[in-house]
Amino acid sequence: MTANADNYSFAQKDVIYSDRASAFVPLRYTANKLYEGASDGVTISEAWNEYYLNGHHGELKSYRYSDKGSLGSNGSGAYDYATSIQ
Repeated sequence: MTANADNYSFAQKDVIYSDRASAFVPLRYTANKLYEGASDGVTISEAWNEYYLNGHHGELKSYRYSDKGSLGSNGSGAYDYATSIQ
């Protein structure tokens, strides 16, 4: 991961440690899936969180929630609820 203030990007590298990203995860995606007699689960809800890297280091910056399974792991899909903390 590379970071410049609150702008960050992920790049594949052979080194798996970082002095900045090891303290917390700046992005978090959680999906709740229902497996009812099937091997492929149905996503019943998703949450995507982004945290500050600058200023309020490690505090919540934004949150998105979907109960339709359309948010996606990068948080760019459709959502039902969103908040942004400034």
